[in-house]
Amino acid sequence: MSENFETLFKDSAVPAPRTDLTDRIMAAAKAQMPRQAANDRKPWIWTALAGIAATLVAGFFVMSSQPDDTELWASEADAAGFGDLYSWVNSET
Repeated sequence: MSENFETLFKDSAVPAPRTDLTDRIMAAAKAQMPRQAANDRKPWIWTALAGIAATLVAGFFVMSSQPDDTELWASEADAAGFGDLYSWVNSET
């Protein structure tokens, strides 16, 4: 089968390329704008600052909604059945 391809290419008549083909290809390549790669992008400072700000706001809301120690002890005393005793002790302090 490879012999058939060899004879086919030998017998085919291909026109010779024009002499200015290389110059036209190089001129078109130089005129084209280079493509931007994914890692060539400049860091977006505003996007980074917005992400940091959103994290800080979310952290503030999470931390501000946490109960304090008094509420935690009171809930533990209620769960153990000593809520009245805990409120009586805390009311005198």
